[in-house]
Amino acid sequence: MPVPPSAKFVAARAPPWLEALPDSAVLIDESGTILAVNAHWRAFALANGGASHAYLGENYLAVCPSVLGDDVGDLPLQMEDVLKGTSHSLEWEVPCHSPSERRWFRLTASRYQDQGRNYALVIHHDISHRRLADETAKAHEQQLESILSHTREGLVVIQGQGTIRYANPRACELLGDSQEHLIDQNLRIPIPCSTGQILEVQPAGDEPRTLEIYDVQSEWEGDPAWLVHLHDITGQVAAERALKENEDLLERTNRVARVGGWETDMITGELWWTSVTRDILEVDRTEPAPPLNEALPRFYKGESYQQVRTNLQHAIDHGVTADFDTQLQTGKGRTIWVRIQAQPEIQDGKTVRLLGTFQDITERKELKTRLAEWGAAFEAVGEGVIITDAEDRISAVNPAFTTITGYSEDEVRGCTPSFLQFDAPGGNIYEPLWAQLKEQDRWQGEIWSRRKDGEVFPTWQTINSIKDEAGTITHYVSILTDLSRIKHAEQQWEYLANHDPLTGLPNRRLFKDRLEQAVLQARRSGETFAVLLLDMNDFKALNDGFGHDIGDQALRALGTRVKGLLKEDDTLARWGGDELLLLVRDLADPTAASPLAERVLDVLEAPLVIGTQEFRLTASIGIAIGCAPLESASSLIMQADGAMYSAKDAGQRFAFFAKEVGEAARERIYLGTELARALEWNQLAVHYQPQVDLHSGQCLGLEALARWPHPDEGWISPARFIPVAEQSGLIHKLGEWVLETACRQAVQWLADGWDFGRMAVNISSQQLNSNSLIAQVDRVLNKTGLPPTRLELELTESSLVDPSISVSKTLDALRYRGIHIAIDDFGTGYSSLGYLKDLPVDRLKIDRSFVDGLPEDNKARALVETVMTLGSKLGFQVLAEGIETPAQHQDLLQAGCLAGQGYLFAKPLDPESIWALKFPFQVPFGIA
Repeated sequence: MPVPPSAKFVAARAPPWLEALPDSAVLIDESGTILAVNAHWRAFALANGGASHAYLGENYLAVCPSVLGDDVGDLPLQMEDVLKGTSHSLEWEVPCHSPSERRWFRLTASRYQDQGRNYALVIHHDISHRRLADETAKAHEQQLESILSHTREGLVVIQGQGTIRYANPRACELLGDSQEHLIDQNLRIPIPCSTGQILEVQPAGDEPRTLEIYDVQSEWEGDPAWLVHLHDITGQVAAERALKENEDLLERTNRVARVGGWETDMITGELWWTSVTRDILEVDRTEPAPPLNEALPRFYKGESYQQVRTNLQHAIDHGVTADFDTQLQTGKGRTIWVRIQAQPEIQDGKTVRLLGTFQDITERKELKTRLAEWGAAFEAVGEGVIITDAEDRISAVNPAFTTITGYSEDEVRGCTPSFLQFDAPGGNIYEPLWAQLKEQDRWQGEIWSRRKDGEVFPTWQTINSIKDEAGTITHYVSILTDLSRIKHAEQQWEYLANHDPLTGLPNRRLFKDRLEQAVLQARRSGETFAVLLLDMNDFKALNDGFGHDIGDQALRALGTRVKGLLKEDDTLARWGGDELLLLVRDLADPTAASPLAERVLDVLEAPLVIGTQEFRLTASIGIAIGCAPLESASSLIMQADGAMYSAKDAGQRFAFFAKEVGEAARERIYLGTELARALEWNQLAVHYQPQVDLHSGQCLGLEALARWPHPDEGWISPARFIPVAEQSGLIHKLGEWVLETACRQAVQWLADGWDFGRMAVNISSQQLNSNSLIAQVDRVLNKTGLPPTRLELELTESSLVDPSISVSKTLDALRYRGIHIAIDDFGTGYSSLGYLKDLPVDRLKIDRSFVDGLPEDNKARALVETVMTLGSKLGFQVLAEGIETPAQHQDLLQAGCLAGQGYLFAKPLDPESIWALKFPFQVPFGIA
């Protein structure tokens, strides 16, 4: 059709934004004539066999009925209201199918003015995808409803200790109770249960039933749950199904019966209710119905009130039936769902009365919600569902089936499930399967199946026959559970329970088990074997200096190296930290362990490259031989541990267990256990020994010393428990406890008015080389309030041999805080004196071994004088330890030593005894 000149003129003046609109759009004038269209309109017209100028110049109000047919409704009337200005806009959904596909559009119309003239802009938004999605969702819901209504399985969702959250109709039938009563009841079965467990139930008023059950882990409303399958094996399925159908019929009848009626006079506003409506609203049957404008806000709140008003007003204004669902609040305060239908009665073109029905649909809504929840839970368990016809041809599968097998629904529809079959060893399982299914209408068991990619995997399948009312099989429903994840998880759990997660080596548990087996085997056969305990020397320094990630990589690499030396029946395990345990089976004789230990040490001590760093590590090995008469597995490990420490103490690469080593190991383990308990139960004590001005006798300071009053053994010497603390790692906890106790006591004495000088606390080499010493000292000083200048830390000379950069930085940081540094046991470290010029040292303490020889031993005196000269030249204070006689005191004074400590003045004393001492000490000094 030619385009009218007026249309061309208006099209030329069409607003530029018309082409920019994302949907099909037309511009019409007050009479409805189409003046302009945009590119989307033209493209749609061309795609459906029209011209690019399709409908230009035609009347839109005439085009709509011709295109939409019966679906046009009163769209032209509403469009006229917009054009006349009696309505500002409209919105309408219509079908507009093309020859090749089904299409739906949402029409919106709004007025538009330009240079004093009125126009209407009509936009056609394509909603086809939404409508098709709604139809698909409805079809899926119907399919799920069909599965649930026809499945022969009772399905119950369980949470907590057996609380029922959902029961499908078949489960209600099997358990002999209504769904309403079962919800929140306890099923009284152990969860999780074993496959094929039997549950005896006694439905009220019926014969006892025996149910076979199994469960699958799932979710319900976002929380963990168990999906429990119930199957009736009593032979009375048909009778129970008939009973369930009767119950469903009775339920439907009751639901249909709860339909009330209502009527309102639009002239007077009067409202009438039937008795059923009053029951639904929970109001007294004698109470008069209020006018409609009072009833609506009374029972409908918020959005529901607006929804009811809008729908009823639309029915009144347009003379159409209203049909919608909404929520209301009853007279008793309950919130329920209702379906409202309203039919207007029209006289002389005006609505004079509304007649309607009023139906309580709360149960239906809840069931729909539960169905959706059940659908989500069903998908979450990962079970495949296969539906076949009576000839065993597949008609449908669910998405989980595709996930499990790799086959899509299109690939398998019309096929029999035989493509999944895998003939596992042990005979044909399918003949007895079909025989039982034919006889009992149900089969379940474990079957090996084959995925699309050829992988064979274990499944648990439950197959049920579905029959019609005549008893004829119409189809089969099979539920397929993939057991491969469960079996894999069991294998993974078993592996993790027996292996070290860092190195992948066997852990303590697995090593002990294999060692116990070796002991039993040796007792029967006389086999000789060996247990080797490997400990990396100074591995902590590697972790502290280069980080735990480097340490972890080193452990894995070293484990791989050692593993390469072993036979298949040998075991290498990670015992803990940097310790490895090696079980070597079938030795020719005990001496055969020596060359193996040498080979192990050689591979451990070979250069190790990690990233760009090269490391050289050393190790110590303790060896225990398993031969007649055999010890227990635990004893052999203890013997290897003792031999390892013996090798370390002797400076050897490895050592065999000896009786004395075993006693030392038992002593170390005993003291380590007792010391840990003493620290936990606060059974230790700190004693203090005065440091004295050798001229005046005044107190210059106090040295804090750890003491252990054991409840059974009495006082345990520090020479016994300090080495154990260092070997066991308890030295850090012990050192911090002594530091905090001494600082707190120092603060108390200062508060009491005693200016005792400095508080000296010993720091072990392990504490010094750790990364936490600075933080530990800061924490204690902040906690106790002791000024840093009142604290002196004593370090052994051996701990400063070839000090690392980190140690130097630690000492600098301590000195920066005002803390004093003393070198204890000076002269016994066999070290170069070069470190003295670089480290921030305040005091040298002459070792008691030099003082013991005074005054008779001229060499001892010469060493003391040398230390005094060294201290004087380098600006260090010098203090002598172990002064026990007046002669030693006088000789030290003559050598120029001005400070000392020892039994001549006082032995280490508890706080009360120190407080009772009289300062200054008087000459001649006596032993306190």
